[in-house]
Amino acid sequence: MSIPGVSARTVDRPVELIDITPTVLALLDIPVPVRMRGTDLGPWLATPPAPVERLPPAFAEVEDKRMVARDHEKLICDLNWGYCAYHDLLVDPGESRNLVDERPERAAALRALLDEWLDRHVKFEPVLARGAANPNGEQIPKAIERGRLGDLLAGPGLAALMLSTDEPVTVRREAAQLLVTLPPRQETAAQLSMAVNDRDPLVADWAAIGAVRAGDTRAMEKVAVLLADDRLPRTLRVRGALALATRDDRRGVPTLAESLDDCHDDILFCRLVIIQLGKLKDRRAVAALLKHLPEVQNRREMVDALGDIGDPAAIPELVERLQHDGYVPVRAQAARALAKIGRKDLIQVLERAAREDTEASVAAAARDAVVTIRGGRPG
Repeated sequence: MSIPGVSARTVDRPVELIDITPTVLALLDIPVPVRMRGTDLGPWLATPPAPVERLPPAFAEVEDKRMVARDHEKLICDLNWGYCAYHDLLVDPGESRNLVDERPERAAALRALLDEWLDRHVKFEPVLARGAANPNGEQIPKAIERGRLGDLLAGPGLAALMLSTDEPVTVRREAAQLLVTLPPRQETAAQLSMAVNDRDPLVADWAAIGAVRAGDTRAMEKVAVLLADDRLPRTLRVRGALALATRDDRRGVPTLAESLDDCHDDILFCRLVIIQLGKLKDRRAVAALLKHLPEVQNRREMVDALGDIGDPAAIPELVERLQHDGYVPVRAQAARALAKIGRKDLIQVLERAAREDTEASVAAAARDAVVTIRGGRPG
């Protein structure tokens, strides 16, 4: 960091991008808001600087992954799968070796730091502090908090809350719902099947969806009935449709297609819906996918799904994306989607893209698509 009147200095340890704002505010003698995250790096920019050992850990998150880095150690955990990788950056700066099994005590120490950081999310993120279990911000069980953060390891605790006879029904309902939003775990499958007949209808409905996801096909008919009940929360019906989709059951396709209208609320969840629609290969989804194709965030996935479905009605839009889309991955995916549809009258369009597109990845995808349609194997 270079500051007028202060010698330029490098902080030689992991820090966070969010540290910049409190550092600048402190240099300008502006009070740092209580809710602002980040560390004032001023002491480490002074002469002499504060010891680097006093720097706090650095944290980061991308989608379902969370990271903590301290000194030369780094731990990256995927909350969706409950999997962590530990790296010693002194001996492995390229992070090519996962040492979590060789140094379990160091990995556990960093995981404890990561858990503390996750727990503090509730303090800084009001959306996490309230929910179905505590609409007024009341204290809630730790498993609910961690479930809201997407932590797969919260599953057993949530299952216990769902079946509890002591917890309020609001807590039991949210526990059941969170079990459905987390990836399915075999260790909670039995509790979900047990709760299908719960005395509370909403707990039972959520449990039925979770049971289907976990492989209990006996609950499929109950979930199918839920899809048609407009009195139930839309979130529940969409999750039910997704659960049926995991069993290759297409009865939820209209519900999934309709849910794309809410993609501005949860981009990653809608991406999951789009991928499932592609796997189901049901042409009833084509109109909804084409309607939402102008949306940037999941456009590549929608193009891929249209190719998987293979409806000729999507060809004009796919050709348009191949020729004019501003995003390189979308143009390349459009070529692959057209190859899946496989009509020989598309060869001329693809050959033109192979010649004229200035991006090598798009040209290569178009050439491979031509080979595929002609019955060969892409190089």
